[in-house]
Amino acid sequence: MLPYFVRVTSCHLHSKQGITPEPAVPPQTNPPRKHYLQRLAIIAILGVAVATAMAGHFWFVRGKAALSSSNAKSIAVLPFVDISPAKDQEYFSDGLSEQLIHELAKVSGLKVVGRSSAFQFRGKNEDLREVGRKLGVANILEGSVRREGNHVRITADLIKAEDGFQLWSQTYDREIKDIFAVQDEIARSANGVLQIKLLNANGPAISVSLRNTSPEAYQAYLQS
Repeated sequence: MLPYFVRVTSCHLHSKQGITPEPAVPPQTNPPRKHYLQRLAIIAILGVAVATAMAGHFWFVRGKAALSSSNAKSIAVLPFVDISPAKDQEYFSDGLSEQLIHELAKVSGLKVVGRSSAFQFRGKNEDLREVGRKLGVANILEGSVRREGNHVRITADLIKAEDGFQLWSQTYDREIKDIFAVQDEIARSANGVLQIKLLNANGPAISVSLRNTSPEAYQAYLQS
């Protein structure tokens, strides 16, 4: 009887793609406590940022208010414009502007821009709000001079530099006998009015003699 042999071979099972897929690993999740701490950290950072922004805004507004208060009693006298027909009164208009600067500089508590700084705007048709910003003043005095023969008309305007609005205006008509006397008189008269307009109750007391020496200033004092 013939012997039988049995051959046993090893075989491997394969998927259709030829690779046995590995079992999927479930995604790891952070513990709830870790998420809670992260949220707390974000809230704390936002809180600090908001508090810093609020503090910065407060100090900015406070500093701006203090600066505005200190500059409220400041003025620049621009060169008065010669509008005379002959255009030959610039020396008179410049002299009047300089005299006004000189008189206003004597007023305690009032800051007055010097002649050199103010006169750099001679002949420039620049927005007075920009002029005020460049000179760092709250008020600007400008005006014009018109002379015909022995008669002179001087117009002075006080402008609020922040918005360009007119605070005060006055026209002076005079007969010229002594040109320097007219300059002094107009300067003293305008100075009395400007003290009232700019310094209000905090300015120096208005003397009773003001009624006699400067009718325009006395009238402004009664109206204020």
